Amino acid sequence: MPKLNIRPFDLAFSIIILALLFAVPYWYQHRDSGVLKEVKVFKENKLIAVGPIDADRLITVGKMEIEIKNGKVRVLHSDCPKGLCVGFGRISSPGESIVCVANKVLVEVSGKTGDDDIVAMSY
Repeated sequence: MPKLNIRPFDLAFSIIILALLFAVPYWYQHRDSGVLKEVKVFKENKLIAVGPIDADRLITVGKMEIEIKNGKVRVLHSDCPKGLCVGFGRISSPGESIVCVANKVLVEVSGKTGDDDIVAMSY
């Protein structure tokens, strides 16, 4: 079996790569943990409910139930024909939304991030 000649640079490079493999996914998952996020529910373009995303509750809009639990929002039940709003799943990041066209309901997560100050940029 051949002997491996590991130089100090090779060892340091390997450690840095391994650290990045664990640090980048962790950072990506927790990048907006300090952002104050809230859920807004609109019915026919009128704001009918607003509140923090970290407070568990159930919002009823007509025959539609919106669940806010563990910092995530989803449509639990809806009487719309295709149920696409239920299929959206859970949302939790600012800018994400769930739309139910049949019931004319919009559920969105809003919050301030570091990128909100830039509206447009050109060179």
